Amino acid sequence: MLESEYKRAPVPALSAGNATVVVVQAANACAWVFRTAAATYRFVLSFHHIVLDGWSLSLVLGEAVAIYEALTRGIAPALPPP
Repeated sequence: MLESEYKRAPVPALSAGNATVVVVQAANACAWVFRTAAATYRFVLSFHHIVLDGWSLSLVLGEAVAIYEALTRGIAPALPPP
């Protein structure tokens, strides 16, 4: 699928009426949080291989988990400086 077609392709969860929050959207990377049930969500990360390698991906996912855990506990996320 071409990039232009991908951007226009319908997302099944959206057409089903589920609530969706777009977290990040850029030319070479997108991240979404889909609500799949009353208390169930799915995190989807899509990126071009040149954007993230294995080492960088582990950092991004580690920070995403740290933010999620902090927010579920009702505290402010504490991340290391960039």
